[in-house]
Amino acid sequence: MSPELMAFALSAMCGSAALLLWDFMHGMRHSFVKGIIGNILLDTAWWFICAWMFLLCVWETVSLRLRFFELFAAVLGALLYHFTVSSAMKRCFCAFFDIILKIFKFIFKILLTPAVFLDKILLEPFKRRYREKRKRSDG
Repeated sequence: MSPELMAFALSAMCGSAALLLWDFMHGMRHSFVKGIIGNILLDTAWWFICAWMFLLCVWETVSLRLRFFELFAAVLGALLYHFTVSSAMKRCFCAFFDIILKIFKFIFKILLTPAVFLDKILLEPFKRRYREKRKRSDG
């Protein structure tokens, strides 16, 4: 296999991997990340990972000589991934992260049950008295 053909194939795989990583982060955004700061952090991480991945791709194949066909192959690989399996992968990642989130919520609910129970037993009478005093002082 010629080095150019290998560079073309590896660049196409890097383009597909970049969009696969984007879909992975979309699943994380869907389940975990809410707000602009989390989105900025995920987008920045995506850019750094993709830049590092393409640098390694170009380094391994053609000793850091970037050619037009490698950029074309990366875009072609990304488009091929996007139009074939991207929507299915987004659904899979969203479902996976939703399951992970449900598991963590269940575990935290089990772990926090004693604390909630103690709060209701020990602190609820004091909270009621405080509310009653506030109502009397406000009225």
